[in-house]
Amino acid sequence: CCRRQCGASEKWWDDEVPEQVIDGNAWALTQGVFEVALDRSSGEQLGIDVSYRNDALRIEAIHSGLVQNWNRKNPLLSLRVGDVLLEVNGKRGSSHRLVDACTWGGLLRLKVLREPMN
Repeated sequence: CCRRQCGASEKWWDDEVPEQVIDGNAWALTQGVFEVALDRSSGEQLGIDVSYRNDALRIEAIHSGLVQNWNRKNPLLSLRVGDVLLEVNGKRGSSHRLVDACTWGGLLRLKVLREPMN
């Protein structure tokens, strides 16, 4: 699914994060939790590098692949470096479990946390 990097074990989110925060009238998501749907039935790679966190995966880099294609088609909900993958197809609780879920073919539903920019 992706290239992996080791990272510190820590919880990166608070379960009370609001579902969406709108930036003025632009409707671009600036923080919060949102979902992305990617179709892996063709076998194409996600095209991301991630670092392991205890309960999640943090996006460290985006390359050619499904995520880059999603970003082109969905600029207001594009995935960014620093976004945190909390859940894949209902699987959560372990970064290794998330990576395993990312390797499955078919539709991937990703629950993503975007933390506010500092």
